[in-house]
Amino acid sequence: MNHSDQITAAICYIHAHLKDEDLSVHRVAEHCGLSADHFNRLFWEHTGFTMMAYIRYLRLNWRARVYLRNRPSMSILQIALECGYSSAESFSRAFKKEYGISPSEYRERAVLEPMLHADFGLNATLGQRLSKAYPAFHQAKLEQAVDALLKKDATRYGYDAMRLEYLGGAVMTKGDLGEEFLWCTEHDGKLEWATVFADDYDTVADYVKTFSDRASAFSFFTLDDKATVKRELEARGVFLETLERAPRRVCQKAPDLPLPEGYTVKRLHPVKDRAVYEEYLEALGASDGAKENYYSCLELKSELHYGIFKDGRIAGQVQGCITQVGDLQINTELGVPLLYGLRNDALEKAALCFVAADLCKQGIIPYAFSYFDCGITPEGFYPIDEQFNIIPFDEEAENQNARALGYETVNMKYTVTLF
Repeated sequence: MNHSDQITAAICYIHAHLKDEDLSVHRVAEHCGLSADHFNRLFWEHTGFTMMAYIRYLRLNWRARVYLRNRPSMSILQIALECGYSSAESFSRAFKKEYGISPSEYRERAVLEPMLHADFGLNATLGQRLSKAYPAFHQAKLEQAVDALLKKDATRYGYDAMRLEYLGGAVMTKGDLGEEFLWCTEHDGKLEWATVFADDYDTVADYVKTFSDRASAFSFFTLDDKATVKRELEARGVFLETLERAPRRVCQKAPDLPLPEGYTVKRLHPVKDRAVYEEYLEALGASDGAKENYYSCLELKSELHYGIFKDGRIAGQVQGCITQVGDLQINTELGVPLLYGLRNDALEKAALCFVAADLCKQGIIPYAFSYFDCGITPEGFYPIDEQFNIIPFDEEAENQNARALGYETVNMKYTVTLF
């Protein structure tokens, strides 16, 4: 095991034992078979953190903030214990020293803000460790990679630029960032979301073979067909166990499909149209807890809601999520939950086209489209049938459904698993 592997093993051990109050340099060093002093020097060299500073960073920047955001039923004491603190008081002091506010104040503010996984820094040391393990590669800033993709082709790469910004991770390149780089995150010592951004098979194969000791699956982009991809990669010594692909679709002009008689669609405002939301939830028979969760989501700027009305009464919604990356605004998904008993294929498609056209007028790109044809009962939300993501998967049928609603494939993400 080389030093890079030892530090990665130490990172995995720290993650697995983060709640242990007695987690120490000596304990982790012993696990890695090194003296404490030698281990401390290596850890700093490979990560830019002292080990105890990294543990504190993970406990506060990652675990505590995630629990405060996502687990409202957990008390501050419970969170403190999960983060390796012996009391709520010691945890609160450390948290306030780091963020300038108490855990309770952070929890109150956080519910009104969108959550970016990149904010939580779980992969804060990954790029530096990869630079040590692969000297031919250097780490680039994530925001520079996002800018490079948008500059290269915002429509083709907008969705994936958003994923980089949202998920965080490391960007590694040995050339011009505008031409080639690997983006990846890490889980349990292995690379995940390992995606090569390059325009030629030589570069893709080079990156895949270089990092194949740390990942068994890689993604990249090309509009070539599967047979061409397999042939080109195998000619360069990359042999595939599986080969899958997923399109990136954009609607630039939605067809003008008429709504069935008596139906209208309009954009909903979380404050001005509160009565409409209340009518919708009452029609569902939603519980008080479900209503509270629903209304808290309405405060997020990323939420997108259009009401579907029949003879002036709420009949369902078109729901989506707007995200911004750079100067680009994209809509990453649309769903059509209708009230129970109102399922209507023509209505759903017409409503989706209405929304896509309205988004285009606002300069928002309807991107990476996926929708469910849904029925809703008072008991909950039940997908009845999928229109785009047909199971079993039928690529040609999916393409026909997409084109019928004005969506064209602008890029194709291939994911390969290696033998």
